[in-house]
Amino acid sequence: MSNMLDKIFIKESNISVPVILTNKAISTAEKFAREQYTQAKAQQVYLNTLAVYLVDNYLRIMGINTDLAAGDSWNPAVRFAADVADLEITGVGRLECLPVVNQAQKCDIPLEVIDDRIGYVIVSIDLQQKEAYLLGFTEKITTNYVYLNQLLSVETLLEHINQFKQKTSIVKLSEWLNNTFESSWQLLSNILASPSQELNFNFRDSQTIIRGKKLDLTQGQEAVALCVGVNPVFHSEMAIYISLYPTEQQVLPTGLQLMLFNEQGKLEMQAEAGKNDQFLKFQFTGELGESFCVKICWGNVDIAEKFII
Repeated sequence: MSNMLDKIFIKESNISVPVILTNKAISTAEKFAREQYTQAKAQQVYLNTLAVYLVDNYLRIMGINTDLAAGDSWNPAVRFAADVADLEITGVGRLECLPVVNQAQKCDIPLEVIDDRIGYVIVSIDLQQKEAYLLGFTEKITTNYVYLNQLLSVETLLEHINQFKQKTSIVKLSEWLNNTFESSWQLLSNILASPSQELNFNFRDSQTIIRGKKLDLTQGQEAVALCVGVNPVFHSEMAIYISLYPTEQQVLPTGLQLMLFNEQGKLEMQAEAGKNDQFLKFQFTGELGESFCVKICWGNVDIAEKFII
């Protein structure tokens, strides 16, 4: 692979957009490929890495924040064991970047990436002609393949990402100290199934303001309660408490993830529910004016709640 071109250009078509793949992208793809145990696996990782870089470059040019190193495709252990080419869109979710070669008519979808993705971008890479291009986008996958002539334009991808961003309004926690709450944030007694859950969260002192919000995971069949507490501790500094409880069952769904992102979109905390976990929780401090995002992920469900202290 050492004779691979220094730059790859996306071929222009009626739905594609030109993007340049840097020398760093190619050297990284070669490095990841050398770590693999067979030539076939090395080629898979090589193409996946190039595809992720192409999409990353395009989205950054379009002003969309990404975290290249946050995805499974940048994790050596996961990359070694699975066929992944995911790209983390900051504060939104993971986008899968699927490479195809040799003028393919359809793109196979690895089983491990059918869930937990906000969408799929198909990237055609022609090693012989030394060029590549984005073929299009699809939001959901219901089979283990997608026909390329059924893809939406790449422009649709931008609209899709922006819709995700617009779904979440910012909760102003400082207003809670003045007893001003959004209607969806209720007393814990209104949303928690068990009084013991409320007692478990209400161990803070009387100055802590606590509210909760019920989040549906499966259209009413499975739901969780996101509980948030805020307490002034020193001048403009506040203690923040985040907990996640089941509302219908005794335990959280196995594999449910709770994540905390800072205002730069960097993942700060992460927890995952095991088989018998009754809650997940975070505790941290922040300053007035700081913002953060809490994400709850389970299967193909991805819910984000944004806050400003």
